[in-house]
Amino acid sequence: MSPAGSDPDLLRRMARDIQRKRDIEQGLGVARRRQAVMLPSPPEIDGYEFACTYDPAADISGDFYDFVRLGDDRVGILVGDVSGHGIEAAIVMGMAKKSLSIFARFASGPVEALSKGDDDLCGDLDSDSFLTAAYAVLDGRAGTVTLARAGHPMPVLFNRKRKPRHEEIRSRGMMVGMSKGATFGSALEEVFVELVPGDLLFFYTDGLTEARSPSGAQFGIDRALEILESSPRAKVATLLENVRSAVADFRGGGEPEDDVTMMAVRRNV
Repeated sequence: MSPAGSDPDLLRRMARDIQRKRDIEQGLGVARRRQAVMLPSPPEIDGYEFACTYDPAADISGDFYDFVRLGDDRVGILVGDVSGHGIEAAIVMGMAKKSLSIFARFASGPVEALSKGDDDLCGDLDSDSFLTAAYAVLDGRAGTVTLARAGHPMPVLFNRKRKPRHEEIRSRGMMVGMSKGATFGSALEEVFVELVPGDLLFFYTDGLTEARSPSGAQFGIDRALEILESSPRAKVATLLENVRSAVADFRGGGEPEDDVTMMAVRRNV
């Protein structure tokens, strides 16, 4: 009997396993680059400042965001989070982002955009797949935001001159893929927010608040808000990077358990 190290069949199987792992790694690399291409740069609107960060927990992510141009002074702001992780979540992410972004361009408002997206996606989602999303339309000229949430974490509006200094923008809504047709649409609530100079509207996915320390404590929203409020004159991009660094420090070198996406828009004048 040949020693295991010189068994031709064993060596061929080992070579195939190594090649298979390389193919998987290369495929994930391609998928990661394609996801990055799908995510846009922040828009430019006079008097406003936009920033976003995107940190997948693994090679590919179930989080997504988009900026949908609706005219010279109007932009749609979309943030979403697909259940689960890995390749399946990434596939659903691609479908969801494309579907919701398309309907956002032609919808009369956030509720219609999310409702049409739900109608479109439900047929492609199995019973274990769903996603949360928040969609807002900023009218830069009027200084207003119209917002609806499909089970997504509540955005936070704050300004050091406001009383209270920050508040969660509450609105009803269920997750995309949980119920079809009229039930989903009737569960959504559209809210209207007026922005004054200095207001910052902050969106995030739950990977931020659920990030864990080595002891198992969660990062939560209050730590993020304290950082965002600490330097009101800093660039919005700098503020988000400060939160990002704080989350990494809070994990104490541990690997992230979930994707983390943050987005903010501030009215400057």
